[in-house]
Amino acid sequence: MCHRIPGLSRFGLYSQSKAQLIKLCKHDDWRVRVEIAMYPRTPVDVLVKLSLDENEDVCEEVAKNPRTPIEALERITRFGSCRMQELVARHPNTSPELLDQLSRSIYEDVRKEVAKNPRTPVDVLSRLSRDSLYYVCYCVALNPNTPIDTLIQMSLFKNQVDFGVIDYPVERNPKWSDPKNQEKIKDAKYLIELGLV
Repeated sequence: MCHRIPGLSRFGLYSQSKAQLIKLCKHDDWRVRVEIAMYPRTPVDVLVKLSLDENEDVCEEVAKNPRTPIEALERITRFGSCRMQELVARHPNTSPELLDQLSRSIYEDVRKEVAKNPRTPVDVLSRLSRDSLYYVCYCVALNPNTPIDTLIQMSLFKNQVDFGVIDYPVERNPKWSDPKNQEKIKDAKYLIELGLV
């Protein structure tokens, strides 16, 4: 990825004050700004400043930093690239609203990361369960927040397909084995046996 700057390592950043980091985030050398973005103790307001950087490598490292707040993540999506959207969709601080927006991305890998994110709203997971890409649906099936009704619909669809290509792992979702959902699952299986679905 990026080349390290001699004499400026993340260990050297430990000794920098917040004021010095703010000053360094305006440095002419983009590699210095990358190092600051990668530093796990970079203050949140410095990460927000770095999210405005025009250099995509700097913003990529901001998107990877676990301390990055939602406002910085929203700014980073302005690049529109698959990689940047994917990193934001994967981030634990991404808001449900931004995940909803990213779930409509033209990039399949972005939708897949949205389907994996535990903060993704259930209505978005239900919509993604009907995505044209198998791997997006696969990730929805494994997301522990996917509603049981969506999992049942996915299992019904699987059983309607004659060829064995579509096989969503709904049985691996913790909700599938939850005793309180067994009656609904049993009813769905009965409808399949009767040929009513």
